[in-house]
Amino acid sequence: MADGVTFDSHEVVELQHRLEASTAEIRNGAAQVTRAAGARVERDAKIAAPVDTGYLRNSISTRITSNANTSTATVSAGANYAAYVEFGTSRMSPQPYMIPAFDRNKQPFIDALTQLVDGALG
Repeated sequence: MADGVTFDSHEVVELQHRLEASTAEIRNGAAQVTRAAGARVERDAKIAAPVDTGYLRNSISTRITSNANTSTATVSAGANYAAYVEFGTSRMSPQPYMIPAFDRNKQPFIDALTQLVDGALG
């Protein structure tokens, strides 16, 4: 009969190191996935934007902001009339270009993040 129980913390320490390495890998990968998703939304919005003079299409851009824990891609149209085109007015029907571009790319973004986390932790 055994006199007691022995615990070995080696596996816990090893798990901690794996999680720390995975966290950095996930952060870097998530930033790349976010940049790529922003670029795809921008591309699709430019393709879908109605063109008269080309100003609206040329005003669509992506801004990436990152810090230690988050990465954000902001896709916007700088033309002062961009929202009127997207949502319409009392005199003009909407011609959506930004929301459909976001909707087309939302699930691939989620899938890429899921794959990233599964790969890093799996």
